[in-house]
Amino acid sequence: MGMAILGLSGLISIVNLVAFIIVLIQLFKAKGAGHGIAGLCCGLYTLIWGWQNADALDANNPPVIMKYKQWMMIWTACIAVNIVLNIMMRAVR
Repeated sequence: MGMAILGLSGLISIVNLVAFIIVLIQLFKAKGAGHGIAGLCCGLYTLIWGWQNADALDANNPPVIMKYKQWMMIWTACIAVNIVLNIMMRAVR
């Protein structure tokens, strides 16, 4: 059971990383290097900026596989699911 939770957490972390990179690229394009580096150092800044600008990103940029608002929903869900899986992993030990 613990290995399955660990594997699922790893897969969700990869999706989390992909969504982070997609939003970070848009942050660099929209705000420049200073904000992009801040987003790289602090993922929470990138998450908040992404949610605040998801509609504008959808209107001004072609979607990357899906719309940016959908990427934000997936990224947020991945964070929440990873938190739950980490709690479950501690309970399994």
